[in-house]
Amino acid sequence: MNSADFPISTTDNATERATASLLENISISILVPSYNEEKGIGKVIEGFRRAIPSAEIFVYDNNSSDRTAEEAEKMGAIVRQERRQGKGYVVRRMFADIDSDVYILVDGDNTYDPRIAQTLVEILITNGLDMINCARVSVTETAHRPGHKFGNDLLSGIVKCIFGNQFQDLLSGYRVFSASRRDIPREHDGCKRKTQDPVTLYWSSDFCAARVLMGIAPDFR
Repeated sequence: MNSADFPISTTDNATERATASLLENISISILVPSYNEEKGIGKVIEGFRRAIPSAEIFVYDNNSSDRTAEEAEKMGAIVRQERRQGKGYVVRRMFADIDSDVYILVDGDNTYDPRIAQTLVEILITNGLDMINCARVSVTETAHRPGHKFGNDLLSGIVKCIFGNQFQDLLSGYRVFSASRRDIPREHDGCKRKTQDPVTLYWSSDFCAARVLMGIAPDFR
């Protein structure tokens, strides 16, 4: 497997125009698996619509007990249901249902920055990548939920020991896929997908991925 790191930096007007032209010629789908994300889902939809106006936004509700689906519909997203409980089932259903040139998979809790989405797609396409994983870097002590950072670091560290220093933030909920690799998440069931996915990818010698470091702060929630 080939992997690389790419920095996210401010772009000039010429670069922004070139990126906008590139995005006009491809189909992009924003995939948002959601479970009880009533508070954050509207901001997620608003942010990604502003970042990539041409993209279609799909919210798959996974038996939420709050108003996640209603809030998503109100914001103009395409809302569908997955009755089998578990994020893996939701992601597999999304990739089975939706045809697109590029997929942006993002959690619905408003943790991730949509403003870098165009840059992520540009990196994916211009470098012929199969996937980009957005590795979170806390910019404040309270950015990660209590206990979450420890568990993520522990799991990512184990994978690094086995496969080398090729992956960071194994549990990131912000990834970009090319259509050529849409079959990968569909191979796993239920909640197992979240950890098996990256591990499986590293056994594939023809898989090209990139890691992007992305600052996260509690005000994105």
